[in-house]
Amino acid sequence: MSDWFEKIPIGSLVDVAARRFETKEALCFEGYRWTFGQLKEDVDRVARSLIKLGIRPGEKVALWMPNRPEWIHTLFAVAKIGAVLVPINTRFRTNDLEYVVRQSDAKTLITVDRSGPVDYLGMVRELCPEVETGDPSDLSPKTCPELRRIVVVGDTNYRGTVRWESILSSAEATPSRVLEQRQQMVDPDSPALIMYTSGTTGFPKGVVHTHNILRNVNDEANRMGMTPRDVILMYLPLFHAFGLYEGPLMSAMTGARTFLRPYSTLSKRCNLFSAKRSPSYTASTPIFMV
Repeated sequence: MSDWFEKIPIGSLVDVAARRFETKEALCFEGYRWTFGQLKEDVDRVARSLIKLGIRPGEKVALWMPNRPEWIHTLFAVAKIGAVLVPINTRFRTNDLEYVVRQSDAKTLITVDRSGPVDYLGMVRELCPEVETGDPSDLSPKTCPELRRIVVVGDTNYRGTVRWESILSSAEATPSRVLEQRQQMVDPDSPALIMYTSGTTGFPKGVVHTHNILRNVNDEANRMGMTPRDVILMYLPLFHAFGLYEGPLMSAMTGARTFLRPYSTLSKRCNLFSAKRSPSYTASTPIFMV
């Protein structure tokens, strides 16, 4: 029996968008702009970098980062290589971070050094003091024994971590055909995301989303009449399903432009999350299945 809808992996969405809307603007963030073609190039660069870093299919990649383009690049790159993205609430603090990273068995944590007054790297060091003396490629801290590496988006190198710009510079070491092979292995029925609930009545629950969530996004886009002429003003946090579905996923699916907002310009009016783009950037409880 054939499926009642076409199943495609999330990583393929950006490829299709690049073919359909190559020169059309896809993303705008604090004066920086990407066409759909440029977005695919940056996503592929990150994907090849993550392969070189050693991330394997099915591995969990935790992403603790405010709204910024690297969030979107990582989303599609992780999906392309068949790994599983674990977005983390940017309001979480050290104990919450420990719980999610440990409970999800994340092997890689990607974060920022600081965003506004929030010292993300400081909390990471509090959680994993081993970063001060450990091997950046094989940490295995006592609190989160499955965690192997911490990648930091920032302006400098930090002891025990891997700098984001450093992994990007290693992309050329992974041939394009290797990325293509990894992408062809991705099963749309396999997990793509583990998104944690807010934990208002107990510990947060890890909810598994397969690549087939794109069917929901497609239905939403059709009901709202989304077209390539539309602009999505995305000020909601990308770690939440609302911001993720109606932001980068819907943009890539429909050709609509995403105008991504950080917290910094809306802090006095909206309860959002801050981000500053790096000028050097070029381009246990149950888990439920839905």
